[in-house]
Amino acid sequence: MYCPECGYKIEDKDALFCPECGTKVDEEMVQAEPRSHSQSLYGIILTNVSLLAQKFKVSESDVHTCLEHFIQEKEKFGVHYQLVDVSCYAYRKKNILGFPKKLCLKGQASVWTCMDVLMDIHNEEVKEEKPLSRYLFIIGGDDIIPMPCVRHFANDCPDATIDTDILYTYPYGEKALAMLEEGTLFEWNPLFVVGRLPIEKDTSMEDWCGYLERVLKNSGGIPAKGAYAQCDPNWKSVSATVADGLIENDWLRNLDGHLPSDYYFRRLILSPRIDAGSVEQVFRPDASLYYYNLHGSDVLEERAYFGRTTSKLSDFPVLYPEHMSTCTSPNIVVCEACYGARFIGLDKWHSMLLASIYSETLLYVGASRIAWGAEDPHFMTGYEVLMPQCADVVAHTFMDMLMQGYSSGEAMLLARMNLLEMEYTPHALASVVEFNLFGDPSLGMEVPLKATLDMSAYKMVRKGYVMKVLGAVEEKSYASPLQQVRQIVDGNIRQIHYEISRYLYRFYGIEPRTSCKVCKLEFLDGREELNFAYKISSEEVRPTEYVVRATGEGKVKSVIVTK
Repeated sequence: MYCPECGYKIEDKDALFCPECGTKVDEEMVQAEPRSHSQSLYGIILTNVSLLAQKFKVSESDVHTCLEHFIQEKEKFGVHYQLVDVSCYAYRKKNILGFPKKLCLKGQASVWTCMDVLMDIHNEEVKEEKPLSRYLFIIGGDDIIPMPCVRHFANDCPDATIDTDILYTYPYGEKALAMLEEGTLFEWNPLFVVGRLPIEKDTSMEDWCGYLERVLKNSGGIPAKGAYAQCDPNWKSVSATVADGLIENDWLRNLDGHLPSDYYFRRLILSPRIDAGSVEQVFRPDASLYYYNLHGSDVLEERAYFGRTTSKLSDFPVLYPEHMSTCTSPNIVVCEACYGARFIGLDKWHSMLLASIYSETLLYVGASRIAWGAEDPHFMTGYEVLMPQCADVVAHTFMDMLMQGYSSGEAMLLARMNLLEMEYTPHALASVVEFNLFGDPSLGMEVPLKATLDMSAYKMVRKGYVMKVLGAVEEKSYASPLQQVRQIVDGNIRQIHYEISRYLYRFYGIEPRTSCKVCKLEFLDGREELNFAYKISSEEVRPTEYVVRATGEGKVKSVIVTK
């Protein structure tokens, strides 16, 4: 039974009152409307019906019929979506002659047109004192509703740009892009929580309608039946910290005594000891949540997630898209891998995201570019660098908020804001922007619902910074520490570089080397911070980059590494 007021699942069928909120329950009534929202929620489905119909080779009326059915059924769960079709949209605002402006597109709308439409709806709701639409469910890939591509924040990263939907959270027009790239956009109020259903090369009408039907079956909450977690052994302790909610709530299977320690750690599967050839022996196709802290790649044919040996001599494919296609239960995927959510221009064979979401996955969180996170020290444990960083914070907060009863869209907003509250650096900003939510943002887990967020509470105080590149040098072959200690800018930088080299060798086994770039961050509150970037590569393993954050006095604050 489910409480009609708060949606709490009542295990005792003879209960007369909800143990969560005290509401009197009626068995016949609560069985009919499981986990209904105690208050109505509002949202927008943003798509281009004309382009969808062309892609699926069906009529526009067929697309409208499917969407109208979805909208009507979602209302039974207290979520009121309105369809916004950018191929045929009548503005609420009037032109200078007093007539409504109309948008009639035969092709793709621009990002700015989509934002203008969203602001038109929002302003009208404010003006008419109507309930504000908070959920924005984008249906379509980049060729249907554009996915903004913004300049990267970290100048030590090989990626020059980031694909992101975060601008739709702050749809303030072209000025929003400039503010995002300056790092000041988060001073504004977020208007929407956003999720996207990607539609790409081999997505069929059946795939699309099948996803929407699965959403309807689980709009009362995705069943919490257990989880599966898999990570690189080089950051197993960090991963266990990220997944502590899954471990403490007994969501992960207990395989103690069944797997050796180099295959298994605190209920997390370690790869590559468990690789693509053996993962089926431990993989859980019936899990409700999958957490992956592995490696990824932007190379087309490297479509798997990878694990790496602790010696870093080689890496191996450990999970392919086909594995996610075998899932049998509605689920959520949270992935920290580099390019873990790549999909633009791909198909289900080459994209883990597409393979998952058109099988049983309903919600997917992943990065569009290189992801950064913490790595375990190899020679000491319990040190401060075991604290989650960047991607780790996003993944941990998102999963924690889901288990606390927030919708996925709200959980994603909280994950982003939590990271920015912890640190306001180029790599943190890049992590906030590159991690996107895919799927219906109104969906959540089958746990007691939280009250909805006050969106205005997530307007950030200004924490901007100015970045100055202090040095950029060619990486040279390994040499002695004395040879590696060289002047980058001045004596202070040279001494800090020397101390960091000792630190990396002591805790991570990384031999002294020159840094490839040194940046100085000057914060608005007067703080200063130095970022030293080091590249490690060999013929046997893909390049890895470490970034060490240090105070102006040389104290190491944290170490992050590419996924």
